[in-house]
Amino acid sequence: MKINQNSFKAVRALLFPKKCIFCGELIFESDKNTCQKCTETLPYVKGKICYKCGCEKHDCSCTSTICYYDKVVAPLYYENSVRDCIHKMKFGSREKYASSLAEYMYDVMNERLTNEKFDFIAYVPLYESDYKIRGYNQSRIMADVISEKTGIPIKAGLIKKIYRTDKQSRQSSVRRSGNVMGAFDVKEDVSGASVLLIDDIKTSGSTLSECGKMLYLMGAENVCCLCSAVVKHKDKG
Repeated sequence: MKINQNSFKAVRALLFPKKCIFCGELIFESDKNTCQKCTETLPYVKGKICYKCGCEKHDCSCTSTICYYDKVVAPLYYENSVRDCIHKMKFGSREKYASSLAEYMYDVMNERLTNEKFDFIAYVPLYESDYKIRGYNQSRIMADVISEKTGIPIKAGLIKKIYRTDKQSRQSSVRRSGNVMGAFDVKEDVSGASVLLIDDIKTSGSTLSECGKMLYLMGAENVCCLCSAVVKHKDKG
């Protein structure tokens, strides 16, 4: 007896229902675990972008501040349902959301970083005690997905967070850089390497820049950053 493929999907969806990671709507099948409505209405980063902040040119509010990375790209803006999704991923034990968001990251990587050739992937670490509390590092999960899809190897544990910092989300834009200064260390020489650095979200860019600085100090030739979402600082006035 042959089972219609659509019927099979419908039965599977009833037995093992999935929900959209952004709105919670039940969905049948989606690599990104996103319903059709959200797929069409998410706040995508489109068109020409500023590679310093990752935002569209008309949303860019960059200053002369030095960033210790060459480029940063992200598929989405950190607002509305995207903000809620990432918050649940980080603080609501929704570990699987990281894999779904990484699918969007893979798409934007293919669009924005096609001319880059990376030697390996690194990811922003959590401090050891924070990792034990959460039980996972969402940036590592994202890096695993990107590595699997691209074949670029991961250097696990390359970057280490050597002391606990206050949450960046609780800091003013002025204090974020100082909050993470000296918080990271790179554990081996990476001379001449082109590095893809993964993190879940870029707010001020201070965390990425601090990690990038340490990679450059250990000899990296090029550091490009890939995140799931970026903040529009222009919206904050």
